[in-house]
Amino acid sequence: MENIKYQYVYNRKKVLNKEGKALIQLKIYMYAGGKAQNYYLSTGIYIVPNEWNENERIIRKNENQKALNQQLSTLVNKLQNAEIEQRRKGKEVTFEYLKQVAENRQSENFLPFCEKELRLQMLKDATKNNHLATFEKLRQYEKKYKVLTFSDINLSFLESFEKWCKENALSQNSLIRHLQVIKAYFNRAINKDVIDAKFYPFRKYKLKSTKTSIPFLEKNEVQLLENVDMSQFSVQQKNILEMFLFACYTGLRFADIQNVKNEDIKQINGENFLLLYASKTDKETRISLEIFEGKALKIAQRNISKDKPTIFCSVSNGYVNTQLKDIAKKAGIEKNVHFHVSRHTFATTLVNAKISLVSVQKLLGHSDIKTTQIYAEMLDDTIHNELKNSNL
Repeated sequence: MENIKYQYVYNRKKVLNKEGKALIQLKIYMYAGGKAQNYYLSTGIYIVPNEWNENERIIRKNENQKALNQQLSTLVNKLQNAEIEQRRKGKEVTFEYLKQVAENRQSENFLPFCEKELRLQMLKDATKNNHLATFEKLRQYEKKYKVLTFSDINLSFLESFEKWCKENALSQNSLIRHLQVIKAYFNRAINKDVIDAKFYPFRKYKLKSTKTSIPFLEKNEVQLLENVDMSQFSVQQKNILEMFLFACYTGLRFADIQNVKNEDIKQINGENFLLLYASKTDKETRISLEIFEGKALKIAQRNISKDKPTIFCSVSNGYVNTQLKDIAKKAGIEKNVHFHVSRHTFATTLVNAKISLVSVQKLLGHSDIKTTQIYAEMLDDTIHNELKNSNL
């Protein structure tokens, strides 16, 4: 067990500042593993030499001596209590830990810090929603275990959080996204001196994302949705189906399709185009509404109304995905259909039609063509499997 002693020292470096004052420091004597070491913590208190009583190691002859001595006493008591609590948990008491306690960094709760920092950032809606989704996961984790302080965000927590996410049926890639958000806010805390970089928990924690298959609808499956009996759907489901098919013909993300307005449809050289800024990339996207036999334009015209600012009704992504499963089932589609399947369908249809990857990249708004290349690789795999299972 560590043997720790505390003692205040004055003007350890034997140098006065321009005001003729010197710093009071707390000397921490630690003996562990057969080795003795001294560490020093700054109290932030500067006094002139004749205000320090070396024998009693307290402040004298200072108009604020009572308050200052109380501050010194409180600091030692705080460290001793933290030391006792750390040992009670069976954890090692290190100087770095005591420094965190002294600077009130260990006790700050992680999630409130993240929420405060989120408000300070100018993030796109899609990115903000991803961060909020991670915060919600952390809240759920805290309900089962404990409120997380910065001292709790360590390797043990990351391993526990990973296990908890998997027990709650989160995919490996979803887990990665949540951990990336946690990592980003921990880095912000380090940059803002809220916590010491020595406590960075991701240094020893490595987790790789897994390669997942890309779900998309074949041409005949899209036709099943186009020709489905609409009388079996509610008004809300009809709108969701129209929105999904519109995305199959335009490749828009969910966040963007929710914001499509009548004025975003422009005529250029006699052709109808959809012009808008993608929420994720903030880049202008121009999509022809004449392709796919003008089906996207017809859907837009059917749904334009003076009673609402956007073409499609505002609904949550989660609700849409729930309804799409029911819609797909009624249309005779066995695949697990969610809204992003529409974007994959758009991309694979273009690649299959021999549209260049550069053009597909531009239409999808990918910053890196390697992201677009995935669709070509996926089609190559499909062709390979078809040939392997054929009678050729």
